[in-house]
Amino acid sequence: MTLPAMQRLADGNNTFRARTEAQYPGFFKQSAEGQSPPFFYLGCADSRLSEGTLTGADSGTLFAQRNIANQFREGDVNTHPALAYGVATLGVSHILVVGHYGCRGVGAAMSAPPSPPLDAGSQSVQDWIFPIRELYEMSTRAEIVQLRNQNQGVTHVDMHDLHNPGFRALVEENVKANVRHIAIDPILTNISLEFDWTS
Repeated sequence: MTLPAMQRLADGNNTFRARTEAQYPGFFKQSAEGQSPPFFYLGCADSRLSEGTLTGADSGTLFAQRNIANQFREGDVNTHPALAYGVATLGVSHILVVGHYGCRGVGAAMSAPPSPPLDAGSQSVQDWIFPIRELYEMSTRAEIVQLRNQNQGVTHVDMHDLHNPGFRALVEENVKANVRHIAIDPILTNISLEFDWTS
């Protein structure tokens, strides 16, 4: 990123601070006192839309964490502690796993993997999306089975079209899988012994 581009970000921050304080006097002082967001938001890493823009949520509503293809898994030293902090310390009462059609992380899991040897960056991405590859290979959902059969024996599978039913179905199944991962994680099963989550 060039210096002028970085300066635009700094100038934008100054504008944001001035505009926000003018519209909501005391906002920054109040924000500095703490946060109590009702939602934990796990979404896909992306530069095009922020979660606040996407949902129209006010500041302080979403405690957000994002990664490639909105994944949650045991041993993830980023998303795991973020959820733990959100639930145990901030007291979030709702957990959202938000995927999106056309997700390139999901698409990559259906596509032919790159040929080895892989550099460290490519290997890291391939390791990260491997659970989605497994989901693609094992799913019994009709749209995914049809796409898998269509691709069988093809040595090079390009990224599928945004509206491909199998692609869209895998995006949905990936969200469901990660909801299940969160639901059985000790972060929630342990804290459920202390709080009544049904009220």
